[in-house]
Amino acid sequence: MIGHLSILDIKYQDKGIVPCSNRVATKNDPRQLNEHLSAEAETLQKEYKRLKQIVEHLANEYEHSKELDPFRRYRELKGLVKRCVLHLHIKVDESSDDLQNSKEFSHNLEVAKNREGKYSAMTKEEITNENRVLRGQIRDLKRDCAIVRDCILQLERNYNSSKQLSPIHRYRIMKLMVKKVIHDRLL
Repeated sequence: MIGHLSILDIKYQDKGIVPCSNRVATKNDPRQLNEHLSAEAETLQKEYKRLKQIVEHLANEYEHSKELDPFRRYRELKGLVKRCVLHLHIKVDESSDDLQNSKEFSHNLEVAKNREGKYSAMTKEEITNENRVLRGQIRDLKRDCAIVRDCILQLERNYNSSKQLSPIHRYRIMKLMVKKVIHDRLL
C-alpha cells in the first residue's frame, strides 16, 4: 500500500476508474454540505426572527408609550431602549425547557427524514444547485441579521451619547432614535 492508496486503487486510477470507496465519499459531499448549509440557514432564520421580534416589541412599546404624559413617557422611552438593547445582548437559554427540547428534537428528526427522502430522489447536480441557492439565502440572512443588529447597536450608542443632553432635548432625541429603528426601510 502506498500512502492511503492500494495497488488496485493506482491501477484503477490509471484506467480512469474511481474505486467504490472514493466514489461514496465524493458522492456524499454535496449531501453533507447540503445538510450543513440547511442547518446554518435554519439557525440564521431563527436568529433573524428573534431580531425582528425585538424590533416589533420596541414598536409596540413605543406605540403604547404615546398614551402616557411626557414625564412618564420620558421614563418609559429610557426603559424601552434599555430593554431592546438588553434583548439583543441576551441569548435565550434553550436548555431550560425539557418540553421545548423534546419538540425541537422530534422536529429535527422529522426534518432529517424528509431531507433523506428528498436526497434519494435528487441527482448530484440538483443537490449542487440547491447548495448554491442555500448559500445565497445564507448570505442574505447574514446581511439582514447584521442590518437589524447594527440598527439596535446604533440605538444603544445614540442613547448613551444622549445622556449628556438636557431632559427636554433628550426626550425629543429618544423619540427620533426609536422612530428611526422602527421605521427603517431596510428592516
